[in-house]
Amino acid sequence: MTQNPNLPLQNGTQNDSEKKGESTCPACGYFAGVEATCVRCGARVEKNIAVRTVRIIAVIGSIVGIILLWIAAYMKIPPVIAIGEISEPMNNALVEIIGNVARIDYVENDNTFRMTISDGTGQIRLNAINRLRAFREVHGDNMPEHMDKVSVIGTLNISQAWGNSMFLSIPDRLKVLEKFTLQEVAIADLKTEDEGKHFLIDAKIHAYREIPTRSGGILRSITLSDGTGYIDLPLFDSQFDALSSTVQSALVKKGTGIRLQAKVGVFRDQPQLELVEPENPEFLIIK
Repeated sequence: MTQNPNLPLQNGTQNDSEKKGESTCPACGYFAGVEATCVRCGARVEKNIAVRTVRIIAVIGSIVGIILLWIAAYMKIPPVIAIGEISEPMNNALVEIIGNVARIDYVENDNTFRMTISDGTGQIRLNAINRLRAFREVHGDNMPEHMDKVSVIGTLNISQAWGNSMFLSIPDRLKVLEKFTLQEVAIADLKTEDEGKHFLIDAKIHAYREIPTRSGGILRSITLSDGTGYIDLPLFDSQFDALSSTVQSALVKKGTGIRLQAKVGVFRDQPQLELVEPENPEFLIIK
């Protein structure tokens, strides 16, 4: 191709503002502007996208991609699993668990709450670290309480040292499916079929015994009566030690009136009571 002799040679120092969004001739380096053919040498000029435009598109694309990935992860429906099915390969898996709140602790100073969930196949600890206020803003007065049926979605943490646990971070992934209503029953109405259920018992201390265990501890067997029947409430050292000194002193005295929330257990084909959270003063009240 022949060059136009009337055009000056270009040394690639054209004004940057003129080049923005345009391209130069691949043969002679002359700034071709919007022309498809170089006006200096006649060579075909390829139109290239400016680097700045490429960068802007890349940044916008990355942001949009991250947002779409976040939405996809948030909207993903995790599998519902039984606690007894949890195994090491599930570590860090996002799963859903449905069960009853066996225990719940609110740590106000740390803005944290912890729950233990039971579904009949096992138990798992749930931790919402530094998230208590966020959960309360979403759930208000409908925060989970003892024995409520809940659905939780979170990430499993499986450790040989600490067992199985789950982290809760998003308030919307905790749902209270059914609020628990505590019923007061007479001792005579308790059956072995009630195993695992929780009831409110109003009774008096009928008898108190201390039975040495093989481990060197003491099993305290307390027999309760409410006028309709008798039932045993065994307390191991760890449970008895968790009680206040006032409650400990009252439980050894025959005739002491108590009101307790207890779970029904079975021993030798007979129902017995299991104290729920002995460290919680609201679950065992001396009358």
